[in-house]
Amino acid sequence: MVISLQISTEFVLFSPDHWWPLVIATIITMFFIGFANKYLNSDQKRILGFLISLVPVFCVLFRMYMEYKTGIFSIQGSLPLHLCRILAFILPFVMYIENRKWLGVMYFLVLVGTASAIITPDEKTIFPNWSYIVYFSLHLGLVMTMMYAIFVYKFKLNWSDYFEAIRVTLGYAILVTLLNIFIGSNYFYTMGTPGSETLLNKLGPWPWYILSGLVLVCILYFIVLIPYLLVKRKYE
Repeated sequence: MVISLQISTEFVLFSPDHWWPLVIATIITMFFIGFANKYLNSDQKRILGFLISLVPVFCVLFRMYMEYKTGIFSIQGSLPLHLCRILAFILPFVMYIENRKWLGVMYFLVLVGTASAIITPDEKTIFPNWSYIVYFSLHLGLVMTMMYAIFVYKFKLNWSDYFEAIRVTLGYAILVTLLNIFIGSNYFYTMGTPGSETLLNKLGPWPWYILSGLVLVCILYFIVLIPYLLVKRKYE
C-alpha cells in the first residue's frame, strides 16, 4: 500500500498558514509597544508609530505594482479602494499628527473591518507567495499600528467616536457603491461577496447581506467600544 502525503498549495482557514502570521505580528507589536513606552519620548513615539504605519502603504503599492507587472491590473479590481487598502493610506497621516477625531474613527474601522479580513481572509495563496505575504502584512500591519496607537498614544474612546465611525462607514459605502455602478467594480464588496469563504458569505444573498452587514458592523463597533465604557464607568 502506498501512502501519498499531499501538501496543500492553497490557503486553508485556521491552518498554520493562517495562525503563524498572527503569532509573529503579536510578538512584534508587543515589542514595539514596550520599547516605545519605556525608552521613547512623545516625539519619538509619534515617529515610530508613523514608520510602523508605512508598512501597509508599501504593501498596497507593491500589490498594485505586481498586478501591473503581471498584466492583471485593472481599475475594476486593483485601485486602493477596498476598505483596508484605503485605510492604509489614511493611517500614516493620522498617526503622524495624532489627530484625535480620526484616531477614534480608525479604531473602529481597523479593529472591526480589518480584523474580519484576518479571521476570514480573502486570500487563496500560501507562503512564500508574494500575494500571501502582502495580504497578511497589510492587514496585520494595520492592526499593529492601531494597537500601538492605543497603548502608546493612550487615547480614549467615547460614544461620539462610535457614531462618527458609523457615519464614516455609511458614507464610504455609499460613495464606493456609486463608483462600483459607474465603472463595474466591486470595491468594499457592495456589489457581491468575495469569491473565497468570508464572513460576508454568511450574511445572505445580495443585496440583503449589505443590510445585515451594516447591522453587524454596529454591533461589532459597540463590542470594541465596551472596554472604554467600562473603564470610564470605573473611574467616574
